[in-house]
Amino acid sequence: MNPSHDYEPGDASPRAVLATAVGIALMIAACMLASSWVLGNRPVRPDPAQSFRHGPVERTSIARYWAAQDAAVKNHLENYAWVDRSAGVVRVPVDRGIELAAPEPAKNSRESKP
Repeated sequence: MNPSHDYEPGDASPRAVLATAVGIALMIAACMLASSWVLGNRPVRPDPAQSFRHGPVERTSIARYWAAQDAAVKNHLENYAWVDRSAGVVRVPVDRGIELAAPEPAKNSRESKP
């Protein structure tokens, strides 16, 4: 072991650690300069007044399809329709189907006594 050094021979070289830190700092600075050059004078956050010019009237295609799907589901759940006319199978609204499948239970004789 060389007595002039204060570290173990297996330790990292202080020069290598310093060079790595300086290299990382230079890369971060280069990335920041490049991004400021690409963005120019534009604000970091877009102005909401410019990004949604038509306000709530402007809708995405997903919102339009969602509304159409909601209307189809509502129509399916709330209206009568034939499922198979030759077999006599119909679709009934959900509320009516519940009434037909599970009518109100008859009053229990215990409830009618005072």
